[in-house]
Amino acid sequence: MNEMNEELIIKKAQLFKDKQEQVHIETKSGIFYNGTINYIGADFIEIYDRKLGATWVFFQEIIILEHFLERVKEGGRNGEKE
Repeated sequence: MNEMNEELIIKKAQLFKDKQEQVHIETKSGIFYNGTINYIGADFIEIYDRKLGATWVFFQEIIILEHFLERVKEGGRNGEKE
């Protein structure tokens, strides 16, 4: 998988932060985070992860930064979440 460059990460992070949209971040080590971006530093993003709380993720570790979409159970009633 192609790594995202730092400039693209910053642009996408700023857009998601400004809109306060939920994001999904995956790292080179296979760890992922889902939550909102609180702060963009010189070389990191502070994300408020839904399970872990406030966490820093360094730009050099990020391979995916995208809008977070919750999965819905197949056949679930009234949009039950997985």
